[in-house]
This record gives sequence, structure tokens and C-alpha cells, in this order.
Amino acid sequence: MGAVVTTFAFLPPDRQQAKLKEHASTVYVTSEAGDSIPILRVGSLRSHDDLVLIYCHGNAEDLGQIRLLLQDLADRLNLPVFGFDYPGYGTASGKPSEAGCFAAAKAVWRHVRGLAPSARIILYGRSLGSGPAVHLAAGGADGEERRASGLVLQSPLCSGIGTVLGKPGEVMLKHIDVMRNIDLMASVRCPVCIIHGTDDGVVPVSHGRRLDAIARRHAVWTHEPLWLQGYGHNNMPWDQCANHVEDFLAVLRCTEEEG
Repeated sequence: MGAVVTTFAFLPPDRQQAKLKEHASTVYVTSEAGDSIPILRVGSLRSHDDLVLIYCHGNAEDLGQIRLLLQDLADRLNLPVFGFDYPGYGTASGKPSEAGCFAAAKAVWRHVRGLAPSARIILYGRSLGSGPAVHLAAGGADGEERRASGLVLQSPLCSGIGTVLGKPGEVMLKHIDVMRNIDLMASVRCPVCIIHGTDDGVVPVSHGRRLDAIARRHAVWTHEPLWLQGYGHNNMPWDQCANHVEDFLAVLRCTEEEG
């Protein structure tokens, strides 16, 4: 049954198209699961960078499809942005699974930490990508001392089964569920910023609201969430989303300076 859930939870795009879109600056790391994971860095990594960002993309997309989005983020936020693919996505080896996805995210974290040991890492997870982002922010990287400095969640899910069956499904089918952010969110201590469309038919906005409520109780502080009226899952207004993230990072920087 768990294999069935995994099959429906992970929907990688056509791999042939991904190979055609592979960017020249992509590097590969090997995860603890033994998968070869592509990482694309957009923006120069400078010695004075105080922040770097790891972007965890959504379902049915890969690095080739989000390259321009990563470039825009790097330009707007004036920081290096790292994107990567999950096993079975793009040019990554392996088969899609929650464990493989989390192992890939951890490998990317360690790669980025090795390149920028003094920089603070911001995690950005969209939709399915909220799973690995929350996993890392909750301490799934290198332990308590290496937790993220900020977490951005766009259209996040409470759990995989919960997106289809709601809260009853989360409870009754917990043993076969995937991406259970609802269980991990209380362990996230870094600042949190959540963005969600009110008319999301894929991951209902109630998921974002529930995660925001948990973050408000446990995170060091939370940015005012952005509930985008009338928008769905795949038609989010990018300018508004990016501007909100920019505001979040500005507050984060000021808070760190005051601290």
C-alpha cells in the first residue's frame, strides 16, 4: 500500500526532456541512498555572502523547467540560489521515494555548507518541495547546530494523503503517509514564512494555515503569511510571491543584526 502512495505522490516529468534542458553549470553529488543528484547554482558565490538559498521544487517539474525561476530569485534577493532534483526527476538517478528525496536534500545541504561554511542557509520549499524543506529545517541535515536560518513554504502540504483525504486520512493512514510536515513543523525553530493561494485545488489553503499556526507556537518568529486571494496551486502571482520573500529576508537580516 505504501508503494501505491509513493507512486501517486511523486510525478516526475519526462526524463528525455530533462536531459535536453540540463544546464552546463550543473554539478552532481551522491546521496546517502547512493543516488546521483544534480545541483544547479545560480548567482556567484562570494566570500561576503551572509545568506544562501536552497530551493526545493514542486512535483512534475525539474531543474530544467525552473532554471529561469532560480535565476530570478537570485537576482531579486541578491544571493546565490541552489536548486536540485529528487531521485527519478530530471537527470537524477534512482527511483522517486520519500527516503530518497530526503537523502538528496541532505546531500545538497552538505554540499552548500561545504561551499559556504559561514553563510546562513535559507530553505524554500514549494508544494511537494515543502517536504524536504521542512525535513531539513526540523533538524534532518547535520543535527541541531546546523539547522536552517529561515524557511519559506509556498503552497505547502500537511501530508501527502492529507491533500486528497484531508485530516481523517492523515490520522487513519498515517502508517503509509508521506511528507508529513504536520508532524515535523513543531520541531522547526528558525523564522518561517508561508505563502498560499486561497483557491488552491491541489493543496488546500487549510494546509498552509495549519502549518502557520504550528509555526507561530514553536518557531523563533514567523513572518506575516501571504494568503493570495483567488489564486490556485499553479497560477500563483510570482512577483507577489518573490516580493514577500524579499521582505521576509529583509526582516531576517535586521533581526540578526539587532540580535
